Amino acid sequence: MVLISCLISMLISTQALASSSNPTKSQISFQNDTVHFEITGRPSWKYDINRKKVGHNTDVQLEVDSLDSTSVKALEKFRSSLVKSVKVKQNNVQGKDLVTFQLVSPSVESFDYLTDEPSRLIVDFYLAPGSKIPSKTASDTRKTKNSVEKKNEKPKRNVASETLQVSDNGPLNVDTAIANYGLFDGADPDFSRFSMKNYEVKEDSIIKSKDRFYIHFPWLIQEPHKWDAVLESGSVYNITPSTTDENKEARLLEK
Repeated sequence: MVLISCLISMLISTQALASSSNPTKSQISFQNDTVHFEITGRPSWKYDINRKKVGHNTDVQLEVDSLDSTSVKALEKFRSSLVKSVKVKQNNVQGKDLVTFQLVSPSVESFDYLTDEPSRLIVDFYLAPGSKIPSKTASDTRKTKNSVEKKNEKPKRNVASETLQVSDNGPLNVDTAIANYGLFDGADPDFSRFSMKNYEVKEDSIIKSKDRFYIHFPWLIQEPHKWDAVLESGSVYNITPSTTDENKEARLLEK
């Protein structure tokens, strides 16, 4: 019995060591005014999360098992209106990584929790109720002055329509800067496949069209041909006989 228990303990420790040696994977995204960060790759989680004030910045530091290189690169590239930047310090203490989320404002809160099947460690960042993101400083305004001027050069937004409008000279009457809301095609964001250029129209077709007359006829509304037959056929009831009073009355009325 002692030998069996020793073997079981050795097997468990070996599996735990193997699982801890594999790096974890993380994903971060901005969903519905919330920054969603999650880590997978462990059946159970040992982590430490702290909120610190560093100078004028507010940071949330998360100490977890080591992350793979792909996750680290994706985290360090992430930016949003709630999280200013993400930094990863690998092999910080006892082989763990220190992930630092720099918040844009102290009013940004964080909430960490665990899930089962699949096992995940999740941290959500959100704006506290009744709070607002502070406006940019004067220095930030000067840095973004040129970009703001370029954004203001956008054409005026067209009136919403259920149909795709094409102007006479070919280009589409669509504001592509806002077309990704509702009317949007990722494969063809400019809708170039619907535009028709002058060189795409044959000259012979233009000459022939001048001699043609187009008459707009009203819609011809007709009733379905078999509608009268359906009305005359009436309803057919198939009643399965049983001994209940309701069933007997129904069969009597059918006769």
